[in-house]
Amino acid sequence: MKKADKNISNVLLQMKKIPKQVKEQLKPLVQKLLSKCSSAKALTKKAEWEEMVEIFETLDAIQDLEKNYKIPFPERKNNWERFYEWCEENGADFSSIEIQEVKESNFGTIAKKNIKENEPFLKVPRKIMMSEISAKKSRLGPLISSDPILQHMPNVQVAMHLLTELLDPKSFWLPYISILPSSYSTILYFTLNEIKELQKSPAIDEVFKLIRSVIRQYCYFFQLFQRDTYAKSLNIGQYFTYDLYRNFLYFDGTVKRIE
Repeated sequence: MKKADKNISNVLLQMKKIPKQVKEQLKPLVQKLLSKCSSAKALTKKAEWEEMVEIFETLDAIQDLEKNYKIPFPERKNNWERFYEWCEENGADFSSIEIQEVKESNFGTIAKKNIKENEPFLKVPRKIMMSEISAKKSRLGPLISSDPILQHMPNVQVAMHLLTELLDPKSFWLPYISILPSSYSTILYFTLNEIKELQKSPAIDEVFKLIRSVIRQYCYFFQLFQRDTYAKSLNIGQYFTYDLYRNFLYFDGTVKRIE
């Protein structure tokens, strides 16, 4: 293992497992949240908002229990050089572009030369793309084959694939993982007060739908990692938190999906 990869691995090895007693405290909260987010009953706007307040209160309690077990993501800006090297080692070509910090801890793609219309400016070999294909070939494969949720949700397959690789200090994708953001500025990171500002927006129904869906998935996988023998063998459940799951769903937007 190269020194740069070892440094990244050492950061990830600082991850703390969620103790059994904390898991026991989480179980009734997760079940309560799952019931709330799985309900299909029609609600008035007022009742729907009141239920969303209850959902956030329960979610806040879960996040409070999980807050000491967040995965310490590596500092992105220190790892770009190794990421470039890894890409080149595996046949990627991005000589026409470069990554630059555009705001604090935020990065963007900058053209290094004039790029003509329809001119290829980036080549990424399939072998370094995280996708449904690589997910099914990984240790996650048997779980994808047996679990109905994973079978029918390719984006979740890729998110879970990324999670299993994050938990492997010798992962092939370690240089890629090291440059991922630790959070996103999206609806799933909004506070309840921020969401309240959207109440009169025509998008509010979709906002509620997204929040319920992601929370429901978190609850489902929390329980799966406790009861399924093969899922437990992957050791994901020892580190699985709501914050980690919502991050990895958005990482799926960073990961190239291949049909």
